[in-house]
Amino acid sequence: MPENLFQKSVNNSETNSFFRGEGAYYSHNPMDGQHCYGVRLSGDVNKFIHSGPGKADEFSYYFKKFVDSLSPTYEDLGHLLANLAEVTRLRRQGLLSGVEIDKQTESDIAVSIKKYFQNLKHQDDSDHLIKLYLGLIERDNSIAVDSILKDYLSGV
Repeated sequence: MPENLFQKSVNNSETNSFFRGEGAYYSHNPMDGQHCYGVRLSGDVNKFIHSGPGKADEFSYYFKKFVDSLSPTYEDLGHLLANLAEVTRLRRQGLLSGVEIDKQTESDIAVSIKKYFQNLKHQDDSDHLIKLYLGLIERDNSIAVDSILKDYLSGV
């Protein structure tokens, strides 16, 4: 059985590298030459979550920790939005069950995401990237995340 890279990242205290797609956690996307976030989330994370009780909460803890570690830069914004889009897409498809990043607008993860956007400065590149991902996230009924992104773009 192949090694579960999310479990490896937990064991090695490298979950932030996992969410960023750094080093051993990089998965090449032949379409654009960038890291393919969906492969790692739909495979390794989904298997991790279903490997035992409490694993969805453990994933949520590490995802929140990742969000809290981000700097308000274009690069980190890209990592955040790509992960959010994939998590919401996979939840809509029935994967990542038990991961409640936005079921309630005041979830721990939603609060961390909101705090990140409060520290992010408006720039044309960043706003454009947010608008691109917002379309994906809206489609997946991610109510709190959708609301946070819209509030940021409107200056609320």
